Amino acid sequence: MTKKILILSGGHFAAVYAASLIGALKLLDSSLNIKALCDVHLREVGMDLLGADSAVADESSGIIEKVSSETEVFSVFKKYLNEETYDCLVMIDFDDSKFRYVKEASKRGIKLVQYNNPPTVELSNKFLTRTSAAVDRALLTFPHLAPLYESGGVNAEFVGHPLVDLMGIDMTRDEAKYAVGYDDRYERPIAILPSDFPAGSDEEMADMFRLIVTAAAEGAAASIRKVRILIPEAERYDRDLLSEIVKICPARIKCIDGQRKEALRASHTAVVTSGAATLEAMMVDTPPILVQQSSKFKSALSSLMGKKGYLSVPNIISGKRLTPELLNKQANHQNVSEEVCGLVEDTVAMQLMVKEMIEIKNSLGSPGTIKKAAEAVYRLL
Repeated sequence: MTKKILILSGGHFAAVYAASLIGALKLLDSSLNIKALCDVHLREVGMDLLGADSAVADESSGIIEKVSSETEVFSVFKKYLNEETYDCLVMIDFDDSKFRYVKEASKRGIKLVQYNNPPTVELSNKFLTRTSAAVDRALLTFPHLAPLYESGGVNAEFVGHPLVDLMGIDMTRDEAKYAVGYDDRYERPIAILPSDFPAGSDEEMADMFRLIVTAAAEGAAASIRKVRILIPEAERYDRDLLSEIVKICPARIKCIDGQRKEALRASHTAVVTSGAATLEAMMVDTPPILVQQSSKFKSALSSLMGKKGYLSVPNIISGKRLTPELLNKQANHQNVSEEVCGLVEDTVAMQLMVKEMIEIKNSLGSPGTIKKAAEAVYRLL
C-alpha cells in the first residue's frame, strides 16, 4: 500500500529543506505519495540555487502547493487531512504556533515528525512537555539541543543540518573568486544578502537594501585593501533599485546572476539580514555581519534568539558575540560601514573568527544529513 506523507514548511529556508527532503525520500522509495505546503513557491526562493533537486519543485509535479498566509496554510492543511489519509506529517521549523497543526493531525492518528528546529537554547518546560506528548520523532539539526530535548522526554535524534549538504562547495576562496569573475587574488569581495526575498518587493526591504549596500560600500572605500561589493542573485532584485544604488556608491559594485553559494565562499565577509543567512555564510567559512531593523524585529527576536540575546546562529551556538550583530537602533549606516571596514582590515581577527566558525560547522554533521533525515522519516512509516 502506498504511504502518504504531508510536509509543512514556512519561509525561504524551510521551503528549501522541504524540497531537499522530498528528493531524498523519493530516492528511498519512488512510490511515496508526498505533498508539501509552504507559504512561498520553492522556485521563488532560489531552491535550485542552493543545490536541491530542481525537479522536486516543478509546478507540474503536483506535490507542492503554494499558500500566501498562515491562515491560508492552516485552511489548506485541514482540507488535505479531510480529503486524504496520511501516514506521517513532517513539520519543518517547528515552534509553538504549530501545535494547532499537531492537534488536527493527532486526532487522525497521523505520526508526527519535527525537523530543523530553530537553534534557540531557551525551550520552556511547557513546550518540551507538549512536544514529548505529541511528536513521535524530533529530528534535530543542532547538537546542543539534544540534552534539552532528552531532559524533556522528547524522542529526539540528531541528524545533522541540511545546509551541510546544500552549502557544500569544493572550492578555495581564490577559486570561488575566479568563479564569480574576479581575477585578482588580492581583491576582497563583500557579499550582500539583503533578505530572503527580492529586495524590491516592498519599501521596507528596499530601504534596508540601500542601507546595507551603501554602508558596506563606504566601509570598502575606507579600507586600504582592494575591497569590492558583490551582489549575487541580482536577477531577483528590482533593476531600477540596483541601478540607483550602483550610481551613488563610493566603491565598485559587481552584480551577478545566481551564484549565491559561490559568492559567499568568495567573500571575506557577508552582510546579511536574517539569522538563517548567518548560518549559510558560516557553512562556507565566511564571517557574517547581521543587520536587522524592521517592524518585524520583536517577533523575530522572540522566536529565534538564544539565552544571551543573540540572533546570529554562530553567536547563539557559541554563547558569545563571535560575529557582528547590528540590531534595531544599532543597524545604522555608520555602524555597518565600521563593521565592514574593521573585518576586512583586521585579518588576524577574521582568521580567529573563521577558526571558531569551522568548529561550529563541523559539529553540525557530515555530508549525508538530508538522507539521514529522510531515512528517519521513512522508518516511521
